[in-house]
Amino acid sequence: MNETKRVTFSNRVTDVWDYPKLSTYNNQVEKDPHYFGLLSEANQSFTRDMRLYIHVPFCKSFCSFCQFYKEPCNNDAIMRQYVESVEKELGLYADTRYVSEAYVSSIYFGGGDPSCLKYEYFERIMSAVKHNLRVAEDVSITVEGNISSLLDKNRLELYIEHKVSRISFGVQTFDENIRKKLLLKPSLKDIHHLVELFDEMHFANYTFDLMYNLPDQTMDSLAADLEQAVSLNPHYLDFFNLNIYPNTRFYKTVYEKKVFQLKPSKTNEYNMVKYIRDYMKSVSYNHACSVTYSKTEQEAHFGLKRFLQGSDMLGIGASARSFLYNKPYRNVCSVDQYIGILGENSLPVETGLSLQEEEIATRRFVLFPTLLKIKLEDIPDRSAFHDKIEILTASGYLEKAGEYVQLTDEGKNWVGNIQKFLYEDKWRQAEFSTFLASVKAGKSAYNQDFMGVSKRADQLGEG
Repeated sequence: MNETKRVTFSNRVTDVWDYPKLSTYNNQVEKDPHYFGLLSEANQSFTRDMRLYIHVPFCKSFCSFCQFYKEPCNNDAIMRQYVESVEKELGLYADTRYVSEAYVSSIYFGGGDPSCLKYEYFERIMSAVKHNLRVAEDVSITVEGNISSLLDKNRLELYIEHKVSRISFGVQTFDENIRKKLLLKPSLKDIHHLVELFDEMHFANYTFDLMYNLPDQTMDSLAADLEQAVSLNPHYLDFFNLNIYPNTRFYKTVYEKKVFQLKPSKTNEYNMVKYIRDYMKSVSYNHACSVTYSKTEQEAHFGLKRFLQGSDMLGIGASARSFLYNKPYRNVCSVDQYIGILGENSLPVETGLSLQEEEIATRRFVLFPTLLKIKLEDIPDRSAFHDKIEILTASGYLEKAGEYVQLTDEGKNWVGNIQKFLYEDKWRQAEFSTFLASVKAGKSAYNQDFMGVSKRADQLGEG
């Protein structure tokens, strides 16, 4: 009998949240006039739920490491047009049977910085959502925000009035020296003041992010970050490793200038993610998903869990991603283009794919390590995937536990590597070719746009 093959991971990669990865180079939906035809058909299940994501691409200030699409929050005329366009886009989808018959179970305002919107604009978007879509009575509503904007008590009262159930904000690190170099504007005093304000208003469900493998970050500074984070008692605490893309100004700042003495490394990244997991376990935090810990919750937030398991997601706004009727797609990464296309009553989509049922099952399979486990019955019935499960199990990254296959303690340090190992070859090759094409074109590899690249950064005053 042949011994099962084994694999050893040595170069940690970032967790995968989208699969297959979209690319403006080879997934252009405008070439297919029938791409959205199925949305006009009747829903197959009246109980189907849908997650709604609304992208607000405006920020008062830009963090140097951020690659998400954003624009300066300094032109009210543009922001008003943008909100009007969001209303139009919601209306276009509401005219399709597939969307109009779904129940919106969770709403997520991401950015950018949704908390920089005027009260009026937030209310208009919420009104448009409720007018156009079937929103569940117990809908979960999350709003991302900048600490400075969230310190506005009237804004928090507005969120409570609209039954926002969770607020998420970025801390990244409590190390003041690193914060200054990363262009993080809020002070440590602001962070503590915001948590005090949440307590005062009895708003217990708040989440914040920390980052690791930052330049100049040592194990001691990470340990200090963890102690301070836990002392603030967030409902969820998310940890993200730093990604630095070629062509960006931040890449040059880190690797070509003398701003930072200690450079990020894959060795540091592995040691830090392992330290985080061990520390959070020692203070009785549950490992809810690959990046998330909670003292009260056993699993990831409802909306995220449903998305990773394959539920529909409607993305509204510039650069927003959607997953409807087996079709992953992304909107244009430009406020001007977004407004212009919706002015013509067209959907502002620039890239997308049509997946077959077999590929949908593969998608859930590739994303399962983020949730740390999968039911045996949910593994696609394909010998290649069962072979990969056996290899990962023999290698010590997975283990069988009752009706589940789950990540081992060591496997939890290699979530992204496990996911990439589960990729189908054609999508692994397509992702690599997109990366190379982006670098060659002088673009950021994340959205194949100019966000964060040197020319764009200079225009927006980063650094």
